[in-house]
Amino acid sequence: IDSATGFEPGRRQVIILKLAVEPDTLNGTYNLTIDDSVTTRQTAGRKGEFLTASYTAGSIEITDATPPVTISGRVLTPSGQGLRNATVILTDEQTGERRVTTTGSFGRYRFENVGSGSTQVVTVRAKRYRFMSRSFTITATLRDVDLIAME
Repeated sequence: IDSATGFEPGRRQVIILKLAVEPDTLNGTYNLTIDDSVTTRQTAGRKGEFLTASYTAGSIEITDATPPVTISGRVLTPSGQGLRNATVILTDEQTGERRVTTTGSFGRYRFENVGSGSTQVVTVRAKRYRFMSRSFTITATLRDVDLIAME
């Protein structure tokens, strides 16, 4: 890192690393070590003189390594017709966070950016029909999750 003004003695942030996380990486803490395998460590002063520097190992906390997914489908009457204006509620079992949407003309609904690895409960509210809630542990995008009225 070249700097005409230099740095004052002490600890300074001089680099920011952006790392891509592979989709199958598990959540957790991972050690980060800087070594000489790519380039030799050298720190120089303003006049080009070599300075003593220490490199501190650290760690990276991965809390959501999996990409968000989508849950979509239709809300249907017992005869298989799409139910318009039904309220679909998606609840995260762990956090209690609720998301709500209303079905369109053909009974379609969609929730985007759902956390993979979470357990979600889908509930439907409609004036003339009753529905059983359904629970899913989300590992990938779910399409055609149709919710059919009981009566």
